[in-house]
Amino acid sequence: MKLVYSLAWEVDPFVDIMDTFDDIEFTRANAKQGFGPEIEDAEALIMSATHYSADVAKELNDRAKKLRWMQSAAIGYDNYVKFGVPEGVALTTAAGLKGGAVSEHGFALLLALAHGTQFLERYRQKVAWENDIARTNITPLEGLTMAVIGYGSIGKEFARKAKAFDMNVIAVSRSGSGDVNADQAVTAENMCDALPEADVVCAALPANPESEHLLDAKAFNAMKKGALFVNVGRGTTHDEKALVGALQSGHLGGAGLDVYEIEPLPADSPLWGMENVVMSPHVAGTSNRTYALFVDLVRNNLERLKKGEELLNQVPAEFLKTPDAA
Repeated sequence: MKLVYSLAWEVDPFVDIMDTFDDIEFTRANAKQGFGPEIEDAEALIMSATHYSADVAKELNDRAKKLRWMQSAAIGYDNYVKFGVPEGVALTTAAGLKGGAVSEHGFALLLALAHGTQFLERYRQKVAWENDIARTNITPLEGLTMAVIGYGSIGKEFARKAKAFDMNVIAVSRSGSGDVNADQAVTAENMCDALPEADVVCAALPANPESEHLLDAKAFNAMKKGALFVNVGRGTTHDEKALVGALQSGHLGGAGLDVYEIEPLPADSPLWGMENVVMSPHVAGTSNRTYALFVDLVRNNLERLKKGEELLNQVPAEFLKTPDAA
């Protein structure tokens, strides 16, 4: 069996398992440059979701006639829904692997905002021993209320960490269900009723038609004045224009962002110059530990594929479409 992989990682994650599968030919490729003839006899494909495009979908549909399984390195599968997956090909995701890393990064952004780290860093760059502004921008998290929008693997990890800071947690999900770490749980439909209670709002939503601009002007206006907003899910889930307006008006106290409506974030975005914003370039799920977990997932799914067993994290076929239907 031949497996082609195209990942936006500097390291080659599969070096250590190639000997384990001596009956599998591992071939590294670059989807952005086109797979070429390498994909024609491939039965398995592993790739970064950010590299999955209309051109890649068309190439797979036209040339990858032996393809049986695609493993995405991402939790979400919005690009695959958008551009389609060849008919009969199973798609699996990295769901459940990145909850710890992504929520930890989200907390890093939150703590930076809560403790005025952006101001402290500017003082350091100026070699200035100043603390007046920092003192007025420090907000301890203990005792505050956090609304977690999207209560999947990432959202639940957010809540678990929030409890370590003695925070109250409101879980917001489609079903309205919570867990042991949620003090309150509401449905996404009733989200705006819960937002005024929250000092911190953390979004960990996947990208889909239901979540697009769920966090819109109405939602931001419903948030408590001075609330902090963090998004480590998908940028399409917040209305960036409305977010900028809420930040500029002072209604929101600050935002910690790892995701944006347009990525890379355009150079003319107001977010770049805002003092009450802390940003990172969509890297929340990146860590050495995540790589190891991903390799374990691939190892398990390869064994399952060879045995004809159900694959882990498989996306239901009805959620996808073929490239011809795009």
